[in-house]
Amino acid sequence: MPHQRRPSWRRKFLRHQQQCGLPQPRTFLYLAILTVISLCLLLPYDNTLRLATRWGIQSLQSVFLSRRPAERWIYDNPPAYPVKFGSETLVIVKTGYGTRHRVNSWFEALSLGGNGTADPLNTFLLIADFASNDTSHIYYQDQVLPIHDVVQTTVSNRNAPLNHKSSNPRIQKYRQLQQAISSGDDELALEVARASGWELDALKFISGLELAYHAYPTKKWYILADDDTYLVQSSLRPLLSHLDSSKPYYIGNAVGDFRTRFAHGGSSVILSQAAIRKLVVENTQKRTKANIESLDETWGDRLLARALLRVGVYLEEKYSHFFAGESPRQSRIRAERLCSPVVAFHGLATAEKMLDTGRHLGDGNITGPVLWADLRNLYLGSSDLDHTQWKEASNSGGIHRHWDHIFHHTDTDVVMIKNVASAEICAGMCVGKTGKFKNSCLAWTWELPATKGKPTGTCFLSDWMVVGEKSKGRISGVHKSRLRALERGCLGD
Repeated sequence: MPHQRRPSWRRKFLRHQQQCGLPQPRTFLYLAILTVISLCLLLPYDNTLRLATRWGIQSLQSVFLSRRPAERWIYDNPPAYPVKFGSETLVIVKTGYGTRHRVNSWFEALSLGGNGTADPLNTFLLIADFASNDTSHIYYQDQVLPIHDVVQTTVSNRNAPLNHKSSNPRIQKYRQLQQAISSGDDELALEVARASGWELDALKFISGLELAYHAYPTKKWYILADDDTYLVQSSLRPLLSHLDSSKPYYIGNAVGDFRTRFAHGGSSVILSQAAIRKLVVENTQKRTKANIESLDETWGDRLLARALLRVGVYLEEKYSHFFAGESPRQSRIRAERLCSPVVAFHGLATAEKMLDTGRHLGDGNITGPVLWADLRNLYLGSSDLDHTQWKEASNSGGIHRHWDHIFHHTDTDVVMIKNVASAEICAGMCVGKTGKFKNSCLAWTWELPATKGKPTGTCFLSDWMVVGEKSKGRISGVHKSRLRALERGCLGD
């Protein structure tokens, strides 16, 4: 009798599957995926499983967007949802007693050159941890803008009064600030404000948006910006004109883990009419809960995201790369967002930095959106460079002495190579035809030796660049041919 091979477990399973009418393995996979999606839709908006699934899907999408195409919709004419800045948009400027000196520079920078628009932002609401009086209101063009104390609103909210929590450290610090202000002790008030500014800042978000909606209930868009944030109006307009404000949009610079992805407050936060209505009007209990949580939450922008999650409004990360968490001179210009518009910058804490930004980006000659690719020409095409120190090189985009096109040298994605003999050798590592990094490097910086007489320096290479600033002891440049190849994919080329 011939030997019969015993059926494998796989054959047994398939035979049993056919006899019992069970679905194929691939069908099991589809059913499993469908089951997970169905469960997620039934779970609360802020459930961990639901958030993890959403995070996974967005992470997969980002893999396929390592090189973003030119975003042609920014030039749609007419746009899908035209926006009148003057009558349909509200900017909520968030300041504090310790930083109130920034507000005048904020408005001055905004007005420089008209920012390339005949219909500039014109409706503003100022919120803080103190209230201005007749001698300290802000004047902008023909408007008198009072500063509203929304922390007081949070503490005494009629729906969830927090006065009974008088032992809470934040409430005590707020009252200490108010006592110093009312007694005229400005030195003490500034000391308290600077020591407690971040804690009191968390108390401004929810009440500030509540005040904004009730004061201006018909606006299509609500933009929350810090007093060290600069808004690029010529880029902001096409973004908002591309979106339907009757849908709940929450937009900004995405940070945080999958449990709470939130828009970084300093980079500005944009909410549509539908989104703010969901929070302020349609879900008062959840809004009240957020007010109570503000007593302990570290970051107000994360608090806002959690409140929005509970009412079913998620951060729209598709436009995250439009927002910069740093100043224009220090923001990383990456290949994948080179052709995208940039809407906001952050970290302009001094009048000099804010006005410098206004002069470069508020030029009346700018008639279209400012792309990331434009920053280099807008800044380096100006008189900022001392051209006597600029040596043209065939491929390096110029070797600039006492300048730095990387700036963030400690970033983990910056390659540091020690004992490099010269700036020319460093540049060759970035732009040379046989260089190891020729297909990824966008900028290089050679740092002169710290010790006199030392023959070699340190070379830094990165796959992004910054506009840069003067930096004594450094020589820097960009991979000009690679940069031009990337720019050819942008609109208008």
